[in-house]
Amino acid sequence: MDEQSPHAADADSLRSWFWMLACMLPLAAGLTLVLRNVPRTVHTAAELAHVGFGWPIPWTTQDLTRYAPQSMPAALEYVGGKSVVDPPPTHESWGLFAADTLIIWAAVSLLIVAVIVGTRRLLSPGHPVVADGSPAGGASPGRP
Repeated sequence: MDEQSPHAADADSLRSWFWMLACMLPLAAGLTLVLRNVPRTVHTAAELAHVGFGWPIPWTTQDLTRYAPQSMPAALEYVGGKSVVDPPPTHESWGLFAADTLIIWAAVSLLIVAVIVGTRRLLSPGHPVVADGSPAGGASPGRP
C-alpha cells in the first residue's frame, strides 16, 4: 500500500480546511441579508431620513419619513421586498455589504473551527476520559 508523504497529507488537510471555509462564504452572505431585517431604533424625526439597516455595519439606508411613528423612540423595520408597491428611497452600499459578509464569515468560521478542533482534541486517543465525562487524572476542566 502506497502511503502519502507527511507533506502531501498536510497539503490535503490544508486544502480541505480551505474548501470548508470557502463554502461558508455564501452562508455568511445569506446571513448578512437576513440581519438587514433587524429593527433599528430611531430617536428623532430627523433620523427618519437616513435609517441604516444591516449588522454589524449598516449597509442599507432608507428614507422612512413617510412612515413617521406616533412617538419616539421607535423601532423601525426594513421596508423592502417584491410585495412593496411603493418602496421608500433606498441606498445599498455593496462595499459595506461585502465588509459585513467578511466579518460574519470570519466569526462563523472561527466558531466552527474552534468547535471542530476542540472536539477533535477532546475525543483524541491521547485525551482519556473517565466514565463520568471528566478528564482522567483527577483534574477538573479549566484547572491544571
